[in-house]
Amino acid sequence: MWDQLHRFVFDGLSVRGVFVRLDASLARNLRSHPYPPPLQRLIAEATTAVGLLATTVKIKGRISLQFQSDGPVKLLLAESTDELGLRSVGQWQGDIPEGDFSALMAGGRMALSLLPEQGQQYQGVVPLDGETLADCLEHYFQQSEQLATRILLFNEGERSAGLMIQAMPGLQQHEDFHRIALLAETLKTEEAMNLPVETVLHRLYHEEQVRLFPSQAVRFHCRCSRERCRDSLLTLPVGDLQEMRAEEGETTIQCDFCGERYHFDDQALEQLIQEKQQQAH
Repeated sequence: MWDQLHRFVFDGLSVRGVFVRLDASLARNLRSHPYPPPLQRLIAEATTAVGLLATTVKIKGRISLQFQSDGPVKLLLAESTDELGLRSVGQWQGDIPEGDFSALMAGGRMALSLLPEQGQQYQGVVPLDGETLADCLEHYFQQSEQLATRILLFNEGERSAGLMIQAMPGLQQHEDFHRIALLAETLKTEEAMNLPVETVLHRLYHEEQVRLFPSQAVRFHCRCSRERCRDSLLTLPVGDLQEMRAEEGETTIQCDFCGERYHFDDQALEQLIQEKQQQAH
């Protein structure tokens, strides 16, 4: 029931839908840092949303959803792989008061990026235009992709759920989408969080012919590794590595997403310095 994503379509209509619930996959993200409660809710929403969005693109790689602002919440970043491996992180400054999305993300921008393993990357950047994170995503799809979209996000602590209704590309029937989206808005938090997906869809769309596809597992997945950290150290000038070794004799890199720590002792730093010097010749 939890950490599962469900895609569905309406037979005879040019409308598709996605429903997802996150539990352990979300909790692992939220426990990586001591996030204030308002930021926890935004991270939960962003993580849920990127899981929904991952089903709308057909690439081998990742989709990234990023929010930056001049408000107390400086950064929200959520990623999903094509196999629904999720990770997310947030950055904030000072105290985070309880407040609406527009106050926490004042002067913000949103970037939606497609990051295929091969081929050209894509990024769309737009100003935040909406009272909620879901509003901003709906506006992005309407303005940038010309796709009518309705997104509903629900959160209870370290669990979340999301429902997305979207007109199919090139086949938009506005009356059908409008009717299906209005029915989606009647979904209550306790229903989204607790009822079986079949019951949710029947409750909303018992007069429609809904075809539910097999569920897909969702999980926490961080791409960090010792090798990636080592590669990042190799981008530093050799002088910086020598100074690091002379002053500290070691260094530790901590992943922003999962909190995993990678330690490089004096011998490891010496090997990096030698490798940099060999590259220079």
